[in-house]
Amino acid sequence: MKIAIFDYLITSTNPAGSCHRSLLTALADEYEFTVFSHALDPPVRQKVNWVRVPVICRPLAVLFLTFHMSALLRYCAARFRRSRFALIQSVESNLAFADVVYSHFCHRWFLRHRWRDCRVSGLRGVLRWLDHALRAMAEPWALRRARWIVVPSTGLMRELKSEYPFTSHKISVIPNPIDVKSFQRPPDFDAQRARSELKIGSNQLMMVFIALGHFERKGLPLLLEAVASVPNSPWKLIVVGGTRAMVSDYEKRSAALGLTDRVHFVGYQQNIRPFLWASDLFAMPTHYESFFLAAFEAAAAQCPVLTTSVNGVEECLNSSNAFIVTPDVKAIVDALNHFQRQTSLEREAATSRAFRAVSAYGLEEFAGAWRAFYRKIGQ
Repeated sequence: MKIAIFDYLITSTNPAGSCHRSLLTALADEYEFTVFSHALDPPVRQKVNWVRVPVICRPLAVLFLTFHMSALLRYCAARFRRSRFALIQSVESNLAFADVVYSHFCHRWFLRHRWRDCRVSGLRGVLRWLDHALRAMAEPWALRRARWIVVPSTGLMRELKSEYPFTSHKISVIPNPIDVKSFQRPPDFDAQRARSELKIGSNQLMMVFIALGHFERKGLPLLLEAVASVPNSPWKLIVVGGTRAMVSDYEKRSAALGLTDRVHFVGYQQNIRPFLWASDLFAMPTHYESFFLAAFEAAAAQCPVLTTSVNGVEECLNSSNAFIVTPDVKAIVDALNHFQRQTSLEREAATSRAFRAVSAYGLEEFAGAWRAFYRKIGQ
């Protein structure tokens, strides 16, 4: 079966694109894929037909618009050369006429129910809102045109059904893949050395927050306020990710809260696993996710998890294997205090339960689910 996939960034660092990357890596020997994207990781390029789509990458709203136009032109050129596809697949609403919409966000639901909680201010807030608004406008067109919709969690499925009732009969859930094996801590990893390099004192607890961007949506301001509200707390927060401008902005916020010595920003890191292996706790009181891969990767690394009850969490994490909080400062502080009262045996038991839960979302299971989906719709 010849399948065309439209996704602007199919790379390991793009949340949605990394899922298409895993799909292509696993199934390229079984299906003939043509990929229309602006970026595609080199290992995958050798397995598929790649059509590079020129776009303007920043801001995201412009990326969305330029990909729509450029991808359509590239597709028309392919059709002129008599390239025909049995199936056209796109991520979210990045194409208006896809047969399969692989949805990782419900932008209209988010704007109605979660946007105000994020409190993104300034020019960044305007551009983020514009990006979500444009995608929310395109969502109903793409979803109505699609014959099938694939989502990573039952929570996102509920949101789409709530906003767009006509999708109810055509949604399938395929959880995102977690490379469980690669996140297991190697026996020779020197956690004490890693903590020392991050200037974590012997009497301190290390809490890590990991995100490529969208710090407001993912709850970093709440974590900063929680740490600041307890002056004598042993916690030190390590923030991994973010652009230089974003990190600079948040360093100023931290300084204003008196947290210069208690919060350390390390910026974007190609390999996040050592931070999880060295940490006492992964914390992200996020306002919205579609699957919450970051929390599951922390669980795969057997790092205790503090998070909120967002999409995906209900299928994997609960009060027996993680700290599930409401997105407010008091709840976070209470959870941190609870963690300090736990014994090492209690923490190990919880992380073991979380590890077993996320192990069901491996790469093989992900590939198998997509293989079964393609076989079903190809009949």
